[in-house]
Amino acid sequence: RWWISLVKNVSTALILAMLFVVWAPEVEKFALSITAVAVAVVIATKELLLCVSGAIWRGASRAFSVGDWIEVAGHSGEVIEESLFSTTLQELDPTDFELTGRTIWLPNSQFVTNPVVNQNFRKRFIFHRFTLYWEPVIDAEAAAGRIRAAIDAKAAEFSDLAHRYAKVVEKSWGEHFRSPDPVVRIRTTEFAKLAFEVSVFCPRAKAAEIEDAALAALLAADDHREPGALIAPDHN
Repeated sequence: RWWISLVKNVSTALILAMLFVVWAPEVEKFALSITAVAVAVVIATKELLLCVSGAIWRGASRAFSVGDWIEVAGHSGEVIEESLFSTTLQELDPTDFELTGRTIWLPNSQFVTNPVVNQNFRKRFIFHRFTLYWEPVIDAEAAAGRIRAAIDAKAAEFSDLAHRYAKVVEKSWGEHFRSPDPVVRIRTTEFAKLAFEVSVFCPRAKAAEIEDAALAALLAADDHREPGALIAPDHN
């Protein structure tokens, strides 16, 4: 019985070895075909795989959630829906952060290849920056003072709220937040014009009003310039 069992096992092993030798080229071709199909499937579904990877990254990092304002790949908007393959945004104008009425369906693959900026704190307050240009025919320091006074007068109604909001953002970030107090700097342009650069931390709804007040103060400063302050034209 031992010999019979041994002969059967050896015969089976020899048959399998012979079959493998005979069919080895065909098996190799089949394996190559399977590999080619797998590579083709991966290439064809690369974007879908990246979208799924982006969805996993979005959930794992918690970089944003529905209702947040984000900027990615040059697009700004409020997140209104998240899915496995895409994220839906209500587009925001990047200059004044007002809704444009357009909807953006953003593939989640963008989160894998592009940085994501969470601008949620801009929902209420923004660092509004603008520049006023003027001819060098006025006292620049006096004009800057008038602009700063006009902005301070407008900012008085929300100054305390701005400082509290800045503290909240600072605590959320875990980093020092720049002072929310208005800043007016005097610069010159390449065309020898005066440039009054203004930066103020204010509610979004107040940004245009503050800019108008600063312009009105600059116009008033020009109206109060001393007689003869105009620069003589250069005839050269």
